[in-house]
Amino acid sequence: MKPPKYWNKDDIQNWMSYIAKVYDITLESKNFEDITSGKQLKKMTSKEFQQRDFIYGDWIHNMLKKMFDQVTSLNSGTSKDTLSPFTSKNEDKFNSFFSNLFNENLCTMSLLPLYAFIYAALKHSLFNPKILRWENEKSGTFQFIDPEKFAKLWGLTKNNNNMNYEKLSRSLRHYYPKRILKRVGGKRLIYQFLEPYFTYLKRKVNFSSH
Repeated sequence: MKPPKYWNKDDIQNWMSYIAKVYDITLESKNFEDITSGKQLKKMTSKEFQQRDFIYGDWIHNMLKKMFDQVTSLNSGTSKDTLSPFTSKNEDKFNSFFSNLFNENLCTMSLLPLYAFIYAALKHSLFNPKILRWENEKSGTFQFIDPEKFAKLWGLTKNNNNMNYEKLSRSLRHYYPKRILKRVGGKRLIYQFLEPYFTYLKRKVNFSSH
């Protein structure tokens, strides 16, 4: 693979098409067509990536950062890692725990930001209704049934064994001013996805139930 700092416009689009196929996700690659070099990519912030693809932008940014960092390490002779988005150690740990749960959807699930992870879990019979459930799917309203268990599952996707619902709920509060979701007033553990993000999630996050 050509080092990312040497990529041109075609290399960038080809790489995005490749990861979209590998992880079975839909990327807004057309929004990156004005990026013509790897040097431009390296200078972009996480926020700039999210503005171009609000579902996977932050993940793309993190993956590219790791790739640039790994190339630097290889050049300095301090690492033998390949240009993989996940380290083999973390991937093995994750796969061993979730292999019976997610099967081919494993990687897709782990890539999602929290709000999209919640939506994907709501679409899967393993989680819904045991751990969380729809209160009103049409309006995007849902409830955590076992919030601590869900928090642990989220923590495992991020290699954070200390995750609990208190920490997860703090993360959810960051979405309030962004109008992605809100806490339903007067009701415990009930939240609602907000438009237009709810419609966008239904269109973008394809996670089949088993």
